[in-house]
This record gives sequence, structure tokens and C-alpha cells, in this order.
Amino acid sequence: MSQRNSNIQELFQSGMIEEYCLGILPEKEANEMELMMDELPELRTAMEEFRQKLAERNMPDLKVRIWSEIRQKMNSIPVSETSANTGILSRCTKLSELKVEIGDLAIPENDANMTMVPFRKVLGFDQFLVRVRHFVAEETHEDLLESFFILEGTCIFFLGERQIPLEAGGFVEIPMFIPHSVTITSDKPVLAILHRGTIY
Repeated sequence: MSQRNSNIQELFQSGMIEEYCLGILPEKEANEMELMMDELPELRTAMEEFRQKLAERNMPDLKVRIWSEIRQKMNSIPVSETSANTGILSRCTKLSELKVEIGDLAIPENDANMTMVPFRKVLGFDQFLVRVRHFVAEETHEDLLESFFILEGTCIFFLGERQIPLEAGGFVEIPMFIPHSVTITSDKPVLAILHRGTIY
């Protein structure tokens, strides 16, 4: 595989191409992506093919919808009570603040490999408090966006050909069409927040 194709493949597995096409990639990274498209015509072609796949699924304009809902919520409460935290998990989410939001929510004790408890809904996406004892079997999503934020424990996240070690405070976004699985590496189970939503 050429270095150029390898770079494009790495971008696909990072989730940045999807974030760019959905309009949710931070401005600095979006600008860098546009510069890369000038240098790598194959990247622009891959981007256009991904946009076409989204169009074929009647993908809504999530950026417009998300910011519209954020504005509605922010306009409905006094400015002094407005929080900068929208509830969307990202690489910028702070572990300490998220733990405060979770509060007393707990997962019932059992021997199941994976147990999920509803946490909250955020802009049409569902969030769950999840406990995983051993592994998450490999799966691939064609219409589901997911991300994980690790609260406790350690694991290795397998995303396509990448292996991503995660610990408390770690975050991973799962691009559509990429096989992924998880292996727990800590003695105790992993506790995480799963953020997921179906794309129509």
C-alpha cells in the first residue's frame, strides 16, 4: 500500500473524515483537512464518495439540527444558568465534570459480561452507563454513530487495523463502516459512557 493510500486509510479510521462531512470537526482540524485535500486528490475523492453514501441514506444536516437545538435550549433558560457543557462527549470532555453529572447513578451488581443503564438523552442521541468485564465482540455499524468515554479501568479498543489503549478519561469515536471490538486489560471491569444514535 502506498504512503498516500496509507494516510487516507488512517484518516478514515480516525473518524475525522466523517466528522468533517457531518460538519462537526473543530475549525482548526477542518482547515487542516481542507489543506490535505489539496495535497491528496484521492482524499477529496474519498470524501465525495462518503458524502454520496450519506446522501443515499437521506442523511439530515446534523450540524444545523444540533446547533438549532442548542440555541433553543440556551434561549429557554436565563443566561446566568447557561452551561457551556452541551452533554456531547468528545476529546475535550473532562472526567471530573462527567463524574459529577453521573452522580449516584450505578449499575446493578451481576456477573454479566456487559451491563448498560440509561444515563441521558443528548440532542437525539442516547447515552448509557456501561460496565464491561471482559470484552465487546467485533461489530460494524452502517447507520449508527457511537463513541465511548472511559470512566474507570483500562482496555484496548480495536478499530479497523488500529489498536487504541484507553484508560480513565480516554475517548474514542467509532466511524461507521469500520469493524471494532474491545478487550478489557484491567483487573476490574471498565466503566464507561456509551454515546450512540442512529443516522437515518
